[in-house]
Amino acid sequence: MWAYQYRNVFSHRDGSPSRIENLVGILLVTRDGATKTRIMYERCLTSSQVEGYLSFLQLSDLIRKEETTELFKTTQKGISLLMDYEHINREIDRYVTA
Repeated sequence: MWAYQYRNVFSHRDGSPSRIENLVGILLVTRDGATKTRIMYERCLTSSQVEGYLSFLQLSDLIRKEETTELFKTTQKGISLLMDYEHINREIDRYVTA
């Protein structure tokens, strides 16, 4: 189901991830639950960058923090966003070749 690839139409030309790609990447990492440290290492982000992204994602109801386990988890709204993002990537790839 998650055919998301790290090379996609939203990346910067130099290959570094865009903010959208980082947000989507965090949603993917947190699907089954992840600590802040795991998110940081898997996305190659600093602690302050992760905090900013997590704040935005929580305020947008795309992830939630489980109080008992301290894990961040993607919400149903976040899963829907991932599905939409994947669909958009596939559609763009149909018309734009790298």
